Amino acid sequence: MAMELTLVVGGHSIWPPQKLGRTLGSGVIRSLMDGVEKGRKMIGKLVRSLKRLERDRESFFEELRALSAKELHFRAAEKSWSPLEVLDHLVRMEKLIAAQLAQNRGSTRKILLKDRLRNLAVRGVMRSSMRVTTPKGAEASLPGDEKPLEMVLTEWAAQRQVLKLVLASFAAEDTRYGTFRHPVGGWMTANGSLKFIDSHVVHHRLQVKRAVRMAQSGAKPAMYREKKAG
Repeated sequence: MAMELTLVVGGHSIWPPQKLGRTLGSGVIRSLMDGVEKGRKMIGKLVRSLKRLERDRESFFEELRALSAKELHFRAAEKSWSPLEVLDHLVRMEKLIAAQLAQNRGSTRKILLKDRLRNLAVRGVMRSSMRVTTPKGAEASLPGDEKPLEMVLTEWAAQRQVLKLVLASFAAEDTRYGTFRHPVGGWMTANGSLKFIDSHVVHHRLQVKRAVRMAQSGAKPAMYREKKAG
């Protein structure tokens, strides 16, 4: 199957970006495409989780496009991120997760009770407005320099296609085992990883809303000093 073709798996169109090989590595890409060529249908629970993620991402896009330039660049505190930096962080984190899922597909690592409890704890924190710092081991998810909004939204849309391709290669057996390891939450299944992405977006949407409220109140924006606070 040529990489240029549009794949439709589990009702989802999958468009491999031109630089897909650079994102995951050519060997991993060949392995993923082999899985897709076997005629697998995306596992039902993964399809349902992806649909929820897509709905949330689209509504978040609408919220972001409604913000003014001042609101998009506003930082509530010295170690906080602007909404544009939050968005970049979300894209980078999803890229890390997709890469791990691709690399660990076929793993037989069992999800232990301690992993399940840690997963639940992390997702619980992510669904709150509790302020947290980026954990050690996730430094690659820290935002870079601010980019135009539409550029980052496009990057996220492309990265989501990468995630769909990875998940389309999963057989039912693959979904039983740990394929993504969160620095704090421990090992997660593919569907557990999607649940984490969902809660992670919720957390940072709350952060964006705090920044927007402060910007609208006339608060003075803080200078950016350190990329360690989420």
